[in-house]
Amino acid sequence: MQKDLVSFCEKVKSMWFLVKLDTNGRDPKILKELIDKNLVDYIAMDIKHEIWKFNLSAGIEIDEKPYIESINLLLNSSIDYEFRTTVIDGVHSLETIENISKSITWAKNYFLQNYSWWNTLDPKFDWKSFSPKKLEESKNIATKYVKNVWIRF
Repeated sequence: MQKDLVSFCEKVKSMWFLVKLDTNGRDPKILKELIDKNLVDYIAMDIKHEIWKFNLSAGIEIDEKPYIESINLLLNSSIDYEFRTTVIDGVHSLETIENISKSITWAKNYFLQNYSWWNTLDPKFDWKSFSPKKLEESKNIATKYVKNVWIRF
């Protein structure tokens, strides 16, 4: 969405700052360019749902190929990165976490972020956080596929 992202990162890097990019992985071409030019030091990629269910999360028709390409790009790069999913009870299940984890097998880091109702742009959302027990169960499942799995509250 940030049309001048590459030039902005070039400016920031020219000032000797480190650059962290938060992305949903929608544009793997820009991601690749940033990595190839050494313009980012860390990438955090959100995986909202199982890849083949992105349409449900977004509420619109989405081509999943760019997201898969971005996942593979990170998995096969030397850049420091993490994948993360904000887990919502009733939206995500233990099966969902397992399927997401399978899609990022061998990833360096995967963070399960518990949904926080008090930090929502639209207060009408009536979603629930995972219980501590369900978070631990999710972590145990994800650990079968991903090297380091962490829980963020």
